[in-house]
Amino acid sequence: MSLREKLKQLKYKTSRTLTDDERTEMKREFSAFMDDHPLSETPRPSLWIAFPWPYATYGAVGFATALLFTVGISEFSLPNDSLYAIKTGVNERVMLASTYFSPILYAEAGHTIFARRLEEAEQLMILEQFSSQTADAVQHQIDEQAHELNTSIDRAEASGNVTEANLIREKLNVTLAEYDPLLDILALRKEVSDPAIIDALIAEAVKEHIAERKKAALPDAFIEMELDVMNEYAQALLAELETMNQSISEHASMRKGRQAIFHTETVSKNLSTSNTERDHAEVALKEGDPERALEHLRTAITATQAALKEITMEKDTATE
Repeated sequence: MSLREKLKQLKYKTSRTLTDDERTEMKREFSAFMDDHPLSETPRPSLWIAFPWPYATYGAVGFATALLFTVGISEFSLPNDSLYAIKTGVNERVMLASTYFSPILYAEAGHTIFARRLEEAEQLMILEQFSSQTADAVQHQIDEQAHELNTSIDRAEASGNVTEANLIREKLNVTLAEYDPLLDILALRKEVSDPAIIDALIAEAVKEHIAERKKAALPDAFIEMELDVMNEYAQALLAELETMNQSISEHASMRKGRQAIFHTETVSKNLSTSNTERDHAEVALKEGDPERALEHLRTAITATQAALKEITMEKDTATE
């Protein structure tokens, strides 16, 4: 009987006690077995064979997990975050690429991305991170995405999906209405020659209306902030208008007898328009409608600038 068979028998006979002869015989057979099978001749299994899955895939799984985690976290990033490039350059590109061959799904994805840009701008304001440099980048992205969205909706409509395209336009109108205060503020930034003026007004308004506001109250806070920014900017335009009027008066006092230029049809009409529009603007401000006041002030300043330009040109001609 071999050593393996005897060990097998012992497994089921644990209660049996071995005799001295049996112990001696087993030791002899075990010694003979070890002589025939020395350990040095037994090949040692490699770790790769014994544990193929962990050593082959731990690195790949770890990398994939880290990548997925980074991609997921980047969805919450803002334009001034390090992961923002992944959000826009990877996540959103994949989203658009995966829907490109379906005009409707592509347009819907475009609407989602456009709404994200508006939400990001609001978040930057709330966090008081809306610096002039960041604001310029955000405004460019919003304008660019709006153009791409309109193009994609037109493409969906041209493909025969008129009803679906109209539904996306309706969703877009809802989004525009939701972010109307923000869009009005951004429109002001595009209007002025130095956007830093508006950025300074935004910073002040944020501290007054956004700080310590609960999320549910943010829509009202942004409306208040919009009115505040517009009102302050309207006051700045009134001051600018007053400066131009003073310049016109100075030209009049220096020219004494040569007043004919002030009575020409063009100059007279422009000055009359300026005065009327300024009066309308002041009424609108008193009624708490700075947006309407700005419309009147823009017209007033344009008319005053035209009158001042003609007066200055006439003066230069007279000097020559």
